[in-house]
Amino acid sequence: MLVTATDPANNSSTYSVTLTLDNVTTSLVFVSINSDKNAYADGDTITLTVQLANGNSGCTLTADFSNIDDQYEEGMESFTDWASDGEDNDGDGHTDEEGEKGFYSITYTISPINGRADGNYSVLVTATDPGNNSATSSITLTLDNTTPIGEVSQAYIKYERKVLYNLLSSTNIDSPTVFSNSKIDEIYILLNLREGISLNETSSSIILYKVIERKPYGPVTEEVEGVPSFNQGEGWAEFIFYPEPIFNPGEDKHERDGLYWIKIEVVNILGDTGELDFYFTYDTISPLPPKLYVESFNPTTGMVELYGNTESYASVEVFVNGYSSGVAMADAGGNFNKGMVYLNKGVNSLEGQSTDRAGNKSNPSKPIKLEYNPDKLLSTIIRSNRILRGGNPITIIYSLTESGEVILRIFNLKGKIVKEKKESVIGGEEKRWDWYGDNMINEEVNNGVYILKVIARAGDRQESVTKLVGVLR
Repeated sequence: MLVTATDPANNSSTYSVTLTLDNVTTSLVFVSINSDKNAYADGDTITLTVQLANGNSGCTLTADFSNIDDQYEEGMESFTDWASDGEDNDGDGHTDEEGEKGFYSITYTISPINGRADGNYSVLVTATDPGNNSATSSITLTLDNTTPIGEVSQAYIKYERKVLYNLLSSTNIDSPTVFSNSKIDEIYILLNLREGISLNETSSSIILYKVIERKPYGPVTEEVEGVPSFNQGEGWAEFIFYPEPIFNPGEDKHERDGLYWIKIEVVNILGDTGELDFYFTYDTISPLPPKLYVESFNPTTGMVELYGNTESYASVEVFVNGYSSGVAMADAGGNFNKGMVYLNKGVNSLEGQSTDRAGNKSNPSKPIKLEYNPDKLLSTIIRSNRILRGGNPITIIYSLTESGEVILRIFNLKGKIVKEKKESVIGGEEKRWDWYGDNMINEEVNNGVYILKVIARAGDRQESVTKLVGVLR
């Protein structure tokens, strides 16, 4: 590139300048940050595995552990670049290969005199490339000093040596996550011991309790009979409980239903202690049938939207003419919704069946009868009790398979029109009318039986439906 400079007297000089253009932009993106343990205690070494996008190697990594350790100072951590450390980090028999590019390890040992309380803490990780570009991400780590002897790697409920349920996350007495209705003959806990730790086999124990009552000061329990077993080797210890007699819903007849507490006392040979607690609910009682209602019905497509109520967190399977149409999950209040239920042409029977968290199934719900006939002009549903009482209206849902007019009339038994409504309806549109037991001038009608007639007209087509309704105040 030539550059010319000219002074005020019009003297000039020309210079040649060489420019280097760099169109390469380095972008640092974190793919993942993983920790080697679920929780750490004071004195533990934390190892984080970090992956950067696009095999980005040659970077410098730092991590700020001051949140989880009040003794941390900048630079106390160390990092390793898998692509240049001479180690087979991914275990495939090769070192510093293409597959290890972009992977790093960060290690840090928590101070044994750490003043942080047990809990969850965010650790900020920063990557800086050779061009001094940087990016940050974070990971949440758990500090837990209640199990200084080791940590649980397995916690199972078994029958005939087969794993039925995983108890690892079921550690809250107020909200156990394991619900059982099966045969149980073994509770198995595997503890990974910290380096150099051996347990006192006499003082360590596993006990199963049934929780009889909850009190502010703690649960009232009774101990479950059974045979405990303990085994240990280098770096591990097994706690096993065999209930006698076994849990058998075919013989117990619901007598053993309730909340259970597995309590494990861990004592090492130096006298240090720890406690592990797991909980499960044993439930062999079937839930009541769900209550099932129609939210909407499209007479053109035959699609129904349903809603209802059942046991908390139960699943509800919906059946159309005996065939499954999918499952809905209930919330804490037992409420559920199920959409996209399609009917067959003709008369359909819709039922629901609940399954609770332990796997117990209810009897089918009371069937709902719905007719789907796309060749028919008018479709009506009374989505309420047919007898008006307590101020609750009689709800009529109606729709047309093509656009037209609908007339709704309430007659008394003498044939006199008590109430009337007329409106235009678009084909496939669902409409609703709530009759509160009033007449044309909004006065309450007398108790008794009345005739509801719904008339539909579209072009030269006309259809009508007649139903009996009642008023009882």
